[in-house]
Amino acid sequence: MSILVVAAHGDDEVLGCGGILSQMDCQKDILIMSASHVGEEKPRKVAERLGAGIVCGNFSDNKFDVYPMLVLTQFIELCQYKPDIIFTHYEHDMNIDHRLTYQAVMTAFRGQKVDIYSFEVPCSTEWAFKQFEPNVFVDIDRDKKIQLLKIYDNEMRKPPHPRSYKNIKGVERFKLIRKHSI
Repeated sequence: MSILVVAAHGDDEVLGCGGILSQMDCQKDILIMSASHVGEEKPRKVAERLGAGIVCGNFSDNKFDVYPMLVLTQFIELCQYKPDIIFTHYEHDMNIDHRLTYQAVMTAFRGQKVDIYSFEVPCSTEWAFKQFEPNVFVDIDRDKKIQLLKIYDNEMRKPPHPRSYKNIKGVERFKLIRKHSI
């Protein structure tokens, strides 16, 4: 089995599915569309800890909407991944980069036999007009997720912010994902 995570930004991969990835013993790859706001070093460190391969793109942070969808989709396609499972953003996320990453993933893998799961990103997904409704529940080791998040410590906030260590460790919803049928 092989897993591909396609995330808009470095830190989204951990916030969205780091707990799941930390307990999966299989081939793992991470594709970060834009590493510009955190640099490539931190996503590479996460990938190393997870035993995953990684590719970082250079699309402008919070400006994915200036690129044609074809460009975003072709970036994913050119990586030539053939995963069994994909984790990516929620289609109605508040962040434009997250929504366009989701759309590019769905386009790049159309017609292929692959399971696609969406994840939440705290302080982005819960603000969506259409609420995230997970349909798959995975029990994770939150301590492992917190350890991965410490790589992105400067992206974390103080409680009661949704992106605080306390919130992520204490809230059930960060164990949830949504499976899409294509």
